[in-house]
Amino acid sequence: GETGARLYHFAARDRGGVVLAAGCLALIFTESPSLSEPEHVSGQRCLRTSCAPEVPPAFTGAWNVGGSVNQFGQITLDLNSGAADFNIFLVGHYAPGGGDHGAFSGEWSYSTIVGPQATGSFTATPLP
Repeated sequence: GETGARLYHFAARDRGGVVLAAGCLALIFTESPSLSEPEHVSGQRCLRTSCAPEVPPAFTGAWNVGGSVNQFGQITLDLNSGAADFNIFLVGHYAPGGGDHGAFSGEWSYSTIVGPQATGSFTATPLP
């Protein structure tokens, strides 16, 4: 991971709960100068797909990650930041404090040039 990055275990599931992809995220959270502006998130990810059918090809491999976290804890990430197509978008809730410090979860969507192609749930759990 990158220097200063928070490391996470990541898992994406289909609508039935089957794990489609799992691996690591290395994310850097950059505070915004104002509370009304979202924090910038950047980093890298490396995911492996499972043998389950219908796994979006964009999950496989290492890519740059980009996104933000707003003041209400909504996190939005693009797991294939910089790619013009075949993107995996995450939208969820980030827990900055408490027992789940830094954990986040929510919904993922796989998008191509024709729009969303698949969706499911995800979890991102901080590694010690």
